[in-house]
Amino acid sequence: MISDIVAEGINRGFSSVEVSRERSFISEYLRNGGNITGHLSKLQKVHCRAMYDYGDPVTFMLSGSDKRSVNNAFRLISGSFPSSGGKNFRKLIPRKADKVKIEIYDPSFDDIGTEDFTELSEKLDETILNFPGLKIRNAVFTKMNRKFHLINSRGFNAKYRKTIFTVSLNLSLNKGSIDLSDNRIFFKDLEPFKLVSRGYTLLDSLTDIPPVLSRFNDLVFSPESSSVMLKVFSKFFLPASREIAGKFNYPSVLNISDDPLMDFGAGSVPFDDEGVQKGVSNIIKKGVFESSLTDLRTSLEYGMKSTGNGFRRGGDQVSPGFTNLYIKPSVVSVNGILRDISEAILISLIKLISTENGNYLFSAYGYRYQNGERGEAVHFFISTTFQDFLLNIEMISKEIKFFYSGFNTGSPYLLLKSKKTGDKMVRI
Repeated sequence: MISDIVAEGINRGFSSVEVSRERSFISEYLRNGGNITGHLSKLQKVHCRAMYDYGDPVTFMLSGSDKRSVNNAFRLISGSFPSSGGKNFRKLIPRKADKVKIEIYDPSFDDIGTEDFTELSEKLDETILNFPGLKIRNAVFTKMNRKFHLINSRGFNAKYRKTIFTVSLNLSLNKGSIDLSDNRIFFKDLEPFKLVSRGYTLLDSLTDIPPVLSRFNDLVFSPESSSVMLKVFSKFFLPASREIAGKFNYPSVLNISDDPLMDFGAGSVPFDDEGVQKGVSNIIKKGVFESSLTDLRTSLEYGMKSTGNGFRRGGDQVSPGFTNLYIKPSVVSVNGILRDISEAILISLIKLISTENGNYLFSAYGYRYQNGERGEAVHFFISTTFQDFLLNIEMISKEIKFFYSGFNTGSPYLLLKSKKTGDKMVRI
């Protein structure tokens, strides 16, 4: 029982103790020729964070909660002293969590198995016949049931469970290949067939042909490419960069939020890894920077209230992170945007190449659009900064798509202006 770990920590002289347990049940189905083979794995992580009346917390992580392992872990951390003697955030640790109704669990999880993924695989083969030259080199189907339980010495005791279904494909066309995935809370919402169409569009845009650039160019970022930009620039929404992010007023059409309670959101949770419960955090609202995202430590450090964004991502320490980070859509369709401009480049795929002194260089692939009609595939480079990118957003579409990689990012189509700086280079 993880409650015993909390009691043991208090008995050893700590003022506050919190313990979380995460159990993950993962079934992975691999496609090998015409067969689907399944593999089940179970993972468990127990995290303990303990604090004295002052100073930084001390932590340990275990794969189980047997008494011997717990005693050994406490013996190690009890002999350590806080790295600083200042005020800590132990009094900010929550006492309870309210019940929140959020759609993040598929009750049919246990019933989904090899036959269901075999059927998906067969439909994928049927779909790909509509795209000449496109091949599925690899396909992996995964289902995960995550059970999270958090207890602390202030009386907090809450748990939740969450399911994620994933289809991961490696697609090839001509000499190019790409990895794509679709992540859903409910199995019935998986759309692997759209992955095939999306993969074909992306791979078909891979070319070495540069566009004929004008002095000024209209760039339309697809939801996939603009979500990449949002993820690359997401670090500016954390407290350490709030002075940079809040330096300017951005276009009034721009709204950026993080929503942990989004129904069916791949990043959704009822509370963060510290037990803090919050709703939507408006980072930028109508072009005005409102708030950074924080955990308990950074909220104390910067004199802010925690936004409930404290997570352990790939380590033992809690730090500010994201759930469902997205740019809010407008009421304008992408077709309406393309109709209103005589010529534009629609960016389907973008990759970060380098970063230096706040300048970001991207490699971009896409299509030329003239009078609303798609033309040839093009390849060029984009140089910009975090602030220049946001300041040059002119229009936002109503269509929005989400992409999950570590956390969930979503964006509509974005229209920006750029200036030619070379034969294959533009500056935003």
